[in-house]
Amino acid sequence: MLTPWDEFLCHQLPTTLDHVFTSDPAWTERVYISLYNVADKDMILGCGVGQYPNKNVQDGFATVWYQGKQYNFRASRTLRPHPHEIKIGPLSIEILEGLKRFHMVLADNPSGMRFDIEWTATMNPHEEEHDFRRSNGRVVQDTARFDQVGRARGTLQIPGTTVALTEDTWWSHHDRSWGMRRPLRTEATDTRRTTFAPFLFENGERRHVSFVTHPPRWHLKGGGYGGYRGWHHGDNKGQYYCEHEVWDLSDPTVLREASTLSDHLIEWRCGDDTGFGVMEYGVGSGYYKYTEVQHLPTF
Repeated sequence: MLTPWDEFLCHQLPTTLDHVFTSDPAWTERVYISLYNVADKDMILGCGVGQYPNKNVQDGFATVWYQGKQYNFRASRTLRPHPHEIKIGPLSIEILEGLKRFHMVLADNPSGMRFDIEWTATMNPHEEEHDFRRSNGRVVQDTARFDQVGRARGTLQIPGTTVALTEDTWWSHHDRSWGMRRPLRTEATDTRRTTFAPFLFENGERRHVSFVTHPPRWHLKGGGYGGYRGWHHGDNKGQYYCEHEVWDLSDPTVLREASTLSDHLIEWRCGDDTGFGVMEYGVGSGYYKYTEVQHLPTF
């Protein structure tokens, strides 16, 4: 089908731009954004959208961690006839200037969480190496990705709290990925849970780097990563569907269900330089600490 995309001189295939080169249902295109208060170090926001042209689905999420609670909103819609819009009910992302600025909105919805934020890049995007992997002769990962850091300004509201975001105090990063991607499954009841192998990095230069952690830490399961109560990214939930909840992470039962992969606000130090970002980490089998969770997937 024709969309406004097809006006641009950017076709790669002899078909319209709502199609990709493969019919593999694993093909997805995703945008992920993480924003954090580096002044008070007390809040973190995660937002993302995924598009699945071979499943005819677009889904997304918004989550906020604040004072030990996590506020979650997840939504899904049928992709066509609007594959060119990054919009799922009240959640939308509008590209204002490619690789420089975008506008993200969560309008009125049942969760009581809302935001209206403009994101501006502060560094050129970094293109990662192509990620290609086969397993038993089948391509399981064929993905391109770039990452970029920036600042944010606007407003954010959760029940009982309204925050003004300014570019000097709200830092951010986002990544864009597209291609065929392995599904991430971390639900404890899922017999096809994902496991991860360790990665080693080498750049030839030695620097002393230290970091401290701050309380904000949002659990990606609130955004549907790894699956949550039977719903996985890309599942067809109909023309429009949304759900929401608030997690009190001081409750051990809630924390047990929420925990797997998480984005933890980190303050990095290298010489006289200080930076902020998030760290994602897990506990592998054989580590001498935290033996009580080593039967779980690494993430």
